[in-house]
Amino acid sequence: MLSGAFAGVRNIERLKKLATRSLSAQAATAPAESSSEFYSQEYTEELPRQSNTTTIAHALESRPANSFIGSLSSIHFASTYNPRRTTRDELKHEINRLLRTGQHRAVLKTFDAWTSSDSVEEFQNLLSHDEFSYIMGELVYYQKGLQNRRGVGALSSQDSIKSDSDSAESWEYQQTIRKIYSNLLFRGEGYIYSRSKRNSLGVTHYDLNVKDYENLIQLEVNNAKLDLASKWFQRFEQQYPDNSHYSRMTYKLWLLRFVVYAIASPSNWTVIPTAVNTVKKDPVRAAFKSRKHWLVLFNEFAQKQYLISGNTHFTFDKDAITTVIYSIANSREPHQIYSMVKELWGIDEKGRMVSGFKKHLPDDPRYPDIDILRALVISLVYNYQAVSSMIFVNAFQEHYGVDVIEGSKHFWNSLFKWAELTSRFCEDKALQYFLRKTKTKLVTPGQRGNFTIQEAQKSPDFDYEGFLTFINDLQTQRRRLMDELWKCYKMCNAGFSPRVFVSYFAVLKESTDDEKIYEYLTEVASQLHLHSLSKDSYNQSVSEGTMVVIRDIYEQALRSLIDMKGLAGDLDVISVIIRKWTLDGDMKNSLQKFVESREAAYERSMRMRNEKQEAEIQEDADEGLLGIMV
Repeated sequence: MLSGAFAGVRNIERLKKLATRSLSAQAATAPAESSSEFYSQEYTEELPRQSNTTTIAHALESRPANSFIGSLSSIHFASTYNPRRTTRDELKHEINRLLRTGQHRAVLKTFDAWTSSDSVEEFQNLLSHDEFSYIMGELVYYQKGLQNRRGVGALSSQDSIKSDSDSAESWEYQQTIRKIYSNLLFRGEGYIYSRSKRNSLGVTHYDLNVKDYENLIQLEVNNAKLDLASKWFQRFEQQYPDNSHYSRMTYKLWLLRFVVYAIASPSNWTVIPTAVNTVKKDPVRAAFKSRKHWLVLFNEFAQKQYLISGNTHFTFDKDAITTVIYSIANSREPHQIYSMVKELWGIDEKGRMVSGFKKHLPDDPRYPDIDILRALVISLVYNYQAVSSMIFVNAFQEHYGVDVIEGSKHFWNSLFKWAELTSRFCEDKALQYFLRKTKTKLVTPGQRGNFTIQEAQKSPDFDYEGFLTFINDLQTQRRRLMDELWKCYKMCNAGFSPRVFVSYFAVLKESTDDEKIYEYLTEVASQLHLHSLSKDSYNQSVSEGTMVVIRDIYEQALRSLIDMKGLAGDLDVISVIIRKWTLDGDMKNSLQKFVESREAAYERSMRMRNEKQEAEIQEDADEGLLGIMV
C-alpha cells in the first residue's frame, strides 16, 4: 500500500504531506508501547554508542544524534521569533515522536516505501545522511531488543508464545533493514547479499558512512550472522584502502571487531560436549572461518586506536574491559582472566588483595561495577571455573563494594543460565569416561561404541561402587553450586527473574528431595503474591503480565512434581498435591487433565518396575539353587 502511495510523488511538498499522513496512519495502528521495555538491561547487552575521542564538546557536536535531535528542539528556544516549521522540521519531529513512543514499525515501513520508490532522491533531501544513519541505528537497536527477548523465551509456555511473536517481528526488522540499504545502494537493481556482491559491492548509488557500517555490522551480530558481519568489515577496508580505514575506525567499530572476530559476546558462544555431558550449543548460524585470537585484535587495537582517539596511551573503560574479558573467555584461556584481574584490580585467585596495590578511585573508568563483575563471573563459569567465580563475587563486594542487588537482574540471569548449562552431565557418557579412566577391561572384546551399565557390570574389573560415587560427586557438585547461587539470589532480593527460577528448578527436579521442591513452590507462590496489584493500580497491566509468567512457572513445577511421583509409582500422592497446592479451580482442572494424559506412562512405568523386581527375585532364587547344587 505504501509503495503504491509513494510511487507517484514528484515534489517535496507532496512528499511531505504523504509522509506525514502515512506516518500518522502507521502510528494509529501500531501498539503504543514504551521503547524502554525492549532496551531494559535485563534483555540487552548494548555496546556503547560512541566514546569521546578528543573532548566531550567535540564528541557531542560530531554525533549524528546531535544534528538530528538538536534540530528537533531548537525551535523551543526561540523566545521572540517563532519561524514556520519547514518540511524537514515536521518530518523529523514526526519520526522522533514515533521513535519515542515505541512505534518503530511505522518508521521502518515508511523508510522501506520511500527507498523503494522513485522519490528516493527527494527523501535524501529531507534527511541528511547522518540523520538517516542515526535513525537506522535506532531501528537496529530496537531489533536487538526483540532478538534478545526472543533469546529468553521458552522459559515458560507464556514466554514461548511471546517469543514466537518477537521472533517474527525481529525477522521482519532484519529483512526490511537489509532491504532499505539495498534500495539505497542499488536502486532496486541488486541485493547486498546476492552472489554477485559477495566480494565487492561494486558501483553503488549511495556511499556508506561509518555509522552505516556500524548499523549493518550490529544488525548481523544481533542475528548471529558473523560471516555477514565480517563482510562489512571487509567492504569498509575496500572503501578505504591502504590501511586508511584505521583512521576512520570509531570506538564502537573497534569493539564490534572484537565481537565479530573474537566472539566477544556470550550470546554467540559455542558450548561443546565435555567428557561427561552431551551439551551442544552453537548459536552462530553459518560457518564462520575468519575468527581471530583475542590477543591479535588487542594488539591491533592498542597500536591503531590513536589514529582516531589522539591518545597514544589509551585508558580502557568498562565497555572495552568487558569486551576483552568476553573475547578471552571465548578463547578458553581463564588464566589470562586471572592475570587481568590481578593487574587491573589487585585481586588474586583466592580473592585476596595484593599487598601494596593502589586501587583505582571510584571515578576512574576502570573502577569495577556490576557489569564488569558479571563479565568476569560468567566468563569463568563458561570455562568451568565456577568456584573461582564465586570467590570473585565475594572479593569484589568486599574490596570494591560492588552492589549485586541494585540493577543486578541481568547479572543473576546470566549467572544461573551458564551455571546450569555447564554443570550438566549425562550418566551414559559419564560411564564411558569412568571406564576409560579406570582402564576397565570388558567381557565383550571387539565390541565398539558405548557400553551400558549392565554390560560393564559383567566385567570383574568394573568398580561399580566407585562409579556410583563418581556419579554422586557430579550430582553433588551441580546441586551445591545451584543451591549456593539460589541462596545468594534470595538474600540479595534482586527481583523476580524467570531465567533464575527455571534454571534452578531444572536442577531440583533431577533429585528426589521433595522438601526442596515444596520450598521452591512456596517461593514462587510468594512472588505471585508480591506482584499482585489492585486493578486500579497505574502499573497493573505490567504486573499482570509478570503474574501470568509466574503462575505458569508455578504450574509447570507442579506438573514436574506430579510426573515424578507418577513415574515412581506414588499415585496416591498425586491427588493430595493437586488438592493442597493448586491455586484455583482453573489450575486444578488443568492439572487433572495433565494426569489423565500421563496415566498410560505411569502404568507402563509401574509394569516395567514390577517386571524388573520379578526378574531380580528369580535371579536371586536361581543363584541360591545353584549354590545348593554345588
